[in-house]
Amino acid sequence: MNTCKDNSTDLELEEMKREMQQLRQNLQSQQVFSDKTMRNVMGQRQKWISNLVKAEIYLVIPVVILMYIGIKFLIGLSWPFVIVTCLFCIADVIWDKQINRLSSADFATMSLMELKEQLHIQQRSRRRQILIETPLVILWTGWFAYDLTTNALGIFREMPGWIWYVVMAVLLPIALAVAAALYKKMQATDSASIKDIDMLDKENSHDA
Repeated sequence: MNTCKDNSTDLELEEMKREMQQLRQNLQSQQVFSDKTMRNVMGQRQKWISNLVKAEIYLVIPVVILMYIGIKFLIGLSWPFVIVTCLFCIADVIWDKQINRLSSADFATMSLMELKEQLHIQQRSRRRQILIETPLVILWTGWFAYDLTTNALGIFREMPGWIWYVVMAVLLPIALAVAAALYKKMQATDSASIKDIDMLDKENSHDA
C-alpha cells in the first residue's frame, strides 16, 4: 500500500518537474523572441539615419560641388570661397559618418550594453557637432553674401549689395531650422532605442 502511494507521489513529482521545465523553456523562448523582435525594431528605426548619411555621401556632396562651381561661373564667386565651401561640406559629411556609426545589422549582433553606450556617444557627438558648426555656418553665410557683392558677374554686378545680405538673412534661418529638425529627430531616434534597451534589461533582470 505504501509502495503504491510512493510510486504515485514520485510520478506526480516527475510530472511537476516536466511542467516546470517546459514552463522555463517557454519563458526562455518568449524572452529570446522579445529580444530579437525589439532589436529588429530598433534596427529598422535607425535605418533612416544610415540612409541619410549615404545620401549625403553619394548625392549631396556631388550636387553641392557642381552647384557652387556653377554659381562661380554664372553669378560670380571667388575660388577661395568655392574651395572652402566644398571642403567644409566634405568634412561635415565625414563627421556625420563617424558619428552615426550604428547600422541596422549592429542592433542584431552587439550586446545591449555596447548598443546603449554607442547611442549615448552618438548623442553627445551630435551636440558637440551642432555647437561647433552653427557659428561656422553663420560666418560662412556672411562670407557668401560679401563674396557675391564683390565678385558678381554680368547683370548681378548691377544689383545693390544689400540685396545679397537680405537673401542670406532669409535663407539662413531656414537652413538652421532644417538642421535643427534633423538633429532633434536623430536624438529622438537614439533616445527611443535607449529606452527600449532599458526595458529589455529590466525584463531580463526580472526573468533572471
